[in-house]
Amino acid sequence: GFFILDDNGGRAYSRNGIFSVDREGWVVNSSDQKLVISETDPEGNLTGGVGPLRIDKSNISPRATSTIEVGVNLDSG
Repeated sequence: GFFILDDNGGRAYSRNGIFSVDREGWVVNSSDQKLVISETDPEGNLTGGVGPLRIDKSNISPRATSTIEVGVNLDSG
C-alpha cells in the first residue's frame, strides 16, 4: 500500500512510512509533505472527507480507563 501525502495542495504517494510531527503539529515526512487521512466525526465514524493529519498539542484532561486487553506470545524454548 501507499501513504497519501499533501504536497502543497496536490497529492503525492509514498511507500515510506517514516513520519514525524512538525512544530505546528502536522504529521510530515522528510520532504515536509503532510500525511493525509480519512476524516472522522467525534465518535470515530468516517465522514467521507480526507485531509492532512494534525496532532492537537493542547492540554487534554486525563480520563481513567476501564479495561485493558493484552495479547502475548511466550517462547517455550
